[in-house]
Amino acid sequence: MLLTLGSAPGGRALIADNTIRHVGPFGIAWSGAPGSVEVRANRLGQIAEYGIVGAFSSRLELADIRDNTVEEVVAARARAAYAIQVVGARVAEVRANAISDVGTSATSASCAGILVAGCRVAQVTDNVLMRIGPASEHTGVVYGIAYGGRLETLDIRGNVVELGQALEGGNDIAVLVGLDGDPIAGLRGMIVGANDHLVTLREAVLRSNPSVMLPFSERARTVRIAGFLAAPEEIGTDPVPPRAGDVAVVDNVLRTTSAMPLALIETTANVTFAQNRVARESELAGTPAVPAR
Repeated sequence: MLLTLGSAPGGRALIADNTIRHVGPFGIAWSGAPGSVEVRANRLGQIAEYGIVGAFSSRLELADIRDNTVEEVVAARARAAYAIQVVGARVAEVRANAISDVGTSATSASCAGILVAGCRVAQVTDNVLMRIGPASEHTGVVYGIAYGGRLETLDIRGNVVELGQALEGGNDIAVLVGLDGDPIAGLRGMIVGANDHLVTLREAVLRSNPSVMLPFSERARTVRIAGFLAAPEEIGTDPVPPRAGDVAVVDNVLRTTSAMPLALIETTANVTFAQNRVARESELAGTPAVPAR
């Protein structure tokens, strides 16, 4: 199902209560702007590559994706599998969706449960994601919930994310927030040939709408820890720059067997990480469970 939106600023499109199976390369897709799109209470199964997806060129005022069931999204010719993707909306709400069995083939180069990029306000809440990524050894990258690009507010709250039971060497991250470039490159070199879809999203939105995703390099802060000793009165504050944005990752359940971080947050925004339950079901110590940089 492909929906091409017009240019009416008050336009509204509703896609609801459909059953879509055995199709590809997408189940429900939209392109164009402005206006709003609501995708609600649909049942998608055995979809090749993309379940519910907005085109890189879409510029919605509101994207509301809620109460959908997305099952068995498989990697096909592009070796990618994504259940829900929202790009470039002023406000994005991805709420109360049930997602399972995404990119479970070991041949998947990249897969994700929920990808959001370049939205001014984004809420990813009360979703259940099960078996995201391969359950065997693989060389691709897997994200449960991922956000890329500049923002004002990002709220990732009340989600359950369980990645595929891959071997301990998998490149799997349950929650990823990255504002510029490739946030996991510093933790582990990307596998040659793997398609980092989050970076692709960021670059596409940056090219077509620079105001949405300005780089944060001019506000990067350097923190030097080694060898730093100072009296309490000598320690100054490092305030977050004005309008840097707010990121909240609260009350989520995250499970994986990968040695990669369960949650990786790379941002200069205000960050709240609270009341989450994270578990690495593996004997391999791996990296820290929640790096924030």
